[in-house]
Amino acid sequence: MKKFLRAMLVVLALVIGAVAMVGCGGEKDIMVIVRDSASGTRDAFDSLITKGDEELSEENLVATREEQNSTGAVKTMVATNKTAIGYISLGSVDDTVKVLKVNGVAPSSETVLGGSYSLWRPFVILNSKKVETTPAAADFIKFLQSKQAQEIVLEHGYVQQLDENTPDYVKPDDMTEINAGKVIIRGSTSIEPLMVGKTENGKHVAGLIETYIELTGVDPEEHFDVDCKGSGVGKEAVEKDANGNVIGLSSSKLKPADEEYATHFDIALDAVAVIVNNANELEDVTIEQIFDIYTGAITKFSTLLPEENVAA
Repeated sequence: MKKFLRAMLVVLALVIGAVAMVGCGGEKDIMVIVRDSASGTRDAFDSLITKGDEELSEENLVATREEQNSTGAVKTMVATNKTAIGYISLGSVDDTVKVLKVNGVAPSSETVLGGSYSLWRPFVILNSKKVETTPAAADFIKFLQSKQAQEIVLEHGYVQQLDENTPDYVKPDDMTEINAGKVIIRGSTSIEPLMVGKTENGKHVAGLIETYIELTGVDPEEHFDVDCKGSGVGKEAVEKDANGNVIGLSSSKLKPADEEYATHFDIALDAVAVIVNNANELEDVTIEQIFDIYTGAITKFSTLLPEENVAA
């Protein structure tokens, strides 16, 4: 009997110890989600998250990070993991994830335009300057630079690039050459919903391609070839374009090397939203705290919560 009681006390001590560990030191580490190296969102995020003179880079990112190759994959990972943190385009946010304030400011078109939200980047349209643009690609670019396109930008929740010089798009009288061509679109997964449209909470928001099709009557199956796998892929496709019919999408500012082969313009500005799981109690982080999370200096969400939110 004494042996049995002794064994029971040992088991009870182990259980109490395990509970204590969960309450005090057993909290799981933060799951850090990043985009792949071809992503414009990754490029923009890394350059915007700084501490002192240091930016995020391949060399200082935490080794245990989880790399995802699309906006949707990042959102799914965060939505299904209570300890996850990631970043996506504000236009891709829905109620499956929670958006954090950064330095006390929530991301929105207004806070980006007003300058109070600091994590933003341009959505860039680019095409080759080394070959002649085909009539089909040239007309679609003309549409992308129009007031009608900027209306779609606004409907998707991005910051418009609209001024008194922005023209209306007018369908050409002769569509023969345009109808005969195909437009190849490659690039950012963040810009893809703006291009092809999206459905949220049962409501469809038309994309730029849908609107262009309605205005011109081009064949939707034959006229466009869309395959978005990252800004780097889009820039490479434009650089290698031999026919003049490729349009690239980049969700970060172009670098000087890109200027050598591409002409470009910004179609919108977008906030980069920092997202966590809906069960996370965290509401606000600083840029320096994000840097520390992504470099591994901060490994627990509890260290960022007010004392009243942390279990004793």
